[in-house]
Amino acid sequence: TGGVTIDALDAGSINLGASVAAASDTSAVNIGTSATARTITVGNALSTELELNALLVDINAGATGITIDAAGASNLTTSSGALTITSAAAATWSTAAGDLTLTASAASVNINGIENAADTIYLRANGGVLETIKIHADQGTGVASLNLLSDVGGITLSSGLSSADAINISATGVAGGIDIDSLTGGIIADTTGAISLDTIAPSNFTIAADGDADDLTLSVTGATNSSVLIASAGTGVDAISLSATAGGILIATASTTAAALDINATGIVAGNAI
Repeated sequence: TGGVTIDALDAGSINLGASVAAASDTSAVNIGTSATARTITVGNALSTELELNALLVDINAGATGITIDAAGASNLTTSSGALTITSAAAATWSTAAGDLTLTASAASVNINGIENAADTIYLRANGGVLETIKIHADQGTGVASLNLLSDVGGITLSSGLSSADAINISATGVAGGIDIDSLTGGIIADTTGAISLDTIAPSNFTIAADGDADDLTLSVTGATNSSVLIASAGTGVDAISLSATAGGILIATASTTAAALDINATGIVAGNAI
């Protein structure tokens, strides 16, 4: 009725099921396999090292699950072949302190979510006001080095920051540019603030008309004392040029003031044409 202690003193060892068996031998070493509830403890946390060497290690646990608790750094490694961790229910992989790193030294890291629901893959930072999320392609030189792709859906960028630079798109390379292309849906840019387009290179805003009434309109609507201003600091004879290569030019005003239509050239020399 008392306990049983098996202890190998000095440099001795205890071998269970260590005899050489034929390939067809189905014998096994069973520890605590009866139906009686029990706790099986192997070693202690102070100095014992536990090593499992086998062609196959199969760990099956009941409804209470498996807990692996290590106070120091730990490794789960396969020297060759794949490593698969599967859960039939929700699973959590967390660290209470320090970083959690997933690294594939000579392969890819693939994260796949197959649930047909919102937030199938969810990346979240929730640590404080200094937190950031960074996706970094370190050595790629192609135009798709960082690729956000939705085959049949849309892509939404949303920011709740109340500042003029709440969303930043920046090409910092010496000859870097930004290329925005769309098909028949067009491009819509709406704002309740100002829009500023500035450049130091020759530029154009062109409609490659493919039908009738493909107009380009610059207008100010519903605003008192607001104007459409066209200005040039150029010194050439065509500092501002209005040209209609096939049709006419219409200048119209609804003003009834004395200066309803005012053409004023302050630099005209007597005898020169206007």
